[in-house]
Amino acid sequence: MKKKFIFFASLLTLATFLTGCGTELANHVGSTTKQHVSQKVNFYQIPLKIVSIQMLNSHTGWALAYQTPDQWDILYTRNSGSNWIERNVPSSLMPLSEIENSAGAYTPFNRGERPTHGYSFLVAKDTAWLGTIQNSTMVITHFTMNRKNTISFSDTMRKLPKENGFQNLSLSVTKNHMFALVSTPLLSGSYKALYTSSIMNLGKWEMISSTMYPSLKLPMSCFVNGISFINNKEGFLAMTYTGQWTSTKIPLLVTRDYGNKWSDAISGNNSPASANHHYVNSGVPVFGGKNRRQGTMFIEIVGSSNQVSIGQSYDYGQNWTFGSPRVLDIATSLQAIPYDQVNPQTLFIEGSQPNVLYRTTNSGQSWSTLHANINLRNAPLNFVNANIGWIAIRGVLYQTDDGGRFWISKTMRVKP
Repeated sequence: MKKKFIFFASLLTLATFLTGCGTELANHVGSTTKQHVSQKVNFYQIPLKIVSIQMLNSHTGWALAYQTPDQWDILYTRNSGSNWIERNVPSSLMPLSEIENSAGAYTPFNRGERPTHGYSFLVAKDTAWLGTIQNSTMVITHFTMNRKNTISFSDTMRKLPKENGFQNLSLSVTKNHMFALVSTPLLSGSYKALYTSSIMNLGKWEMISSTMYPSLKLPMSCFVNGISFINNKEGFLAMTYTGQWTSTKIPLLVTRDYGNKWSDAISGNNSPASANHHYVNSGVPVFGGKNRRQGTMFIEIVGSSNQVSIGQSYDYGQNWTFGSPRVLDIATSLQAIPYDQVNPQTLFIEGSQPNVLYRTTNSGQSWSTLHANINLRNAPLNFVNANIGWIAIRGVLYQTDDGGRFWISKTMRVKP
């Protein structure tokens, strides 16, 4: 019996030597198998209606959507919109159906009109902010991607003076502060108030400028197009001219002291000559580059034929240089021009015809006319470079990779 045991043991040793299947390799194989075991993530096609899409680059971005009129959904993607992580937002926010009926549907407004309800949606790498106003209360919801690869959120609220009827909201965020400008859509005079809060403590808001108090100067006579802060001290307020702007022909203000005082950002000498004979609407400046030093903006010169001029700044908006105005049949609802995040000289703007898109690659010195295969309907564009862009039209998400000529609808695959 002992001899048989020794014989079989010898055979096992020889087989181990020849095949290399020793204890070390067996343990290695076991650990390799374990490394490939992962939790399966299921993505489902859910009938979502996309209201806003903001991609940070060709892969990463956020979207705002809804399944039912009273339920918000926030979405996040890391693979170019093929798959999305979803989070439902409490219905304590304004029903999205009200937003869509005014601003979310992106119906072109007649000149001088503004939506009676609105929202502001900002995004960063792994963070997004959604702001709404309802019942004289400003609600800011902060979304973050956590380590569990899910979206978490928190709310902050601020009561607003009821007598002013604040309904419109514009947000801007810096490295450690958020700014919120609230306003009313009144033709006779638009009340405005600017609030700020530390991102680390969004529950504490401080009003720093307002048209309600003589000591806090903000203009009454212009509609707000948006605000853009470069840092905690320096920011811009872009407006739509209503015929009562006297100190400058371009309604763009700048603050260099945390929003306490505002002054004209552009002098008459630096603006195009045609701006001295017609009224002008100002787009919201967009800043990029190192330390957000380089700024790009556009102005709309309204006359017998509308003209567009692109402004460039290389010193945090202290000085602006505008190109020669070009006549473009642009959409009547003023919005910021999406720009190529790699090359700020490439910009896009929609035409008044539903399928027309204008593009410049030289800061507005010349424009090419593109005819898209879909009706853009004046919905906000979101380009991340000269070729790749997104747009949400009546709840459907479209993407282009040829600079805006051909658009295809994207199927939303969502992980609840």
